[in-house]
Formats: sequence, structure tokens, C-alpha cells
Amino acid sequence: MSIKGVAGGKQAEFSIKGEGGPATIYVNNLAPGTSANDVKTAFLEFGDVSTVNIKDDKVTRGAVSAELTFASKASAISAINKYNTALVDGRVLKVQLKQAGTNNNIGAASYRLKNKPSKPHYSPTQNGKLYSDHLVPNPAGQKNRGKGKQPSFSVSF
Repeated sequence: MSIKGVAGGKQAEFSIKGEGGPATIYVNNLAPGTSANDVKTAFLEFGDVSTVNIKDDKVTRGAVSAELTFASKASAISAINKYNTALVDGRVLKVQLKQAGTNNNIGAASYRLKNKPSKPHYSPTQNGKLYSDHLVPNPAGQKNRGKGKQPSFSVSF
């Protein structure tokens, strides 16, 4: 069976939703002292910038991050194409599109804080074992590890 207008029986899939509306980008690793006005002025060449939010990240030695909202997605994509991995003020920028439904996660430090792995909680004497017993498996033949027992030996005459 053949469907008219479909090449090779497969139809290409793409999305139109969200292409015309506003789009937000993250700009990471800006030089310390960069202001919102500096960022807006630099990115106006791509189209109307409706908002600029600046975040000074103390964890990454003063790197500045920005979140910009463009009136159109095409403007945002043009900005990403020009400035992603560009050397600006002696720093390599990382510019990426904010995906729909994501929270404000600009900056590497905020990413690390939000995605911190959870550590298992052990009570001091869980099941009569020490916390260190959970870290190092008990080798075969060793019982009561960490209880202070001395090795024993016997002498026969």
C-alpha cells in the first residue's frame, strides 16, 4: 500500500508549536562586571529582547550568567549560532536554548546544586554494624570486623 505524497512510506516528523512565540536562552560564563544593559545591547542585533536577568555566580569565581527572552524563536536561534562557544571578553561563552517547562537553571553551580546525588542514610549502629562496614564489603572469612578482636592462633605439643 502506498500513500501519495510520502517518500519511501515514511513521513518526516517536525514541530511547529512554539516556533513563532517568545524564546529564552541562557548565556553562561560572561565576564565579571557584565551588566544586564551590556548583554541586552550585544544581543539586540538578533531581534527584540524583552527581558534580561543576570546572575553573578560566586561559586564559579565570579562568572556571570544571563537569561534573555527574545520576541521570536528565530532571533534566539540566531544568537545561539553566533555566540555559542565564541570567545568574548577572554571567556568562552556557552549559549543554549531554554527548553519549555524547565525552571531557571542558569549557571553550572545551580545545576550541580539541583542535581546533587542523594547519599544513603545510615544510623550509627544499623543492624549492629558500623557505618564503615557499609562502605567496605566484609571479605570472606572475616567476622566481627571493626570490633577490636585480635587474630588467634593455637600451639600444640
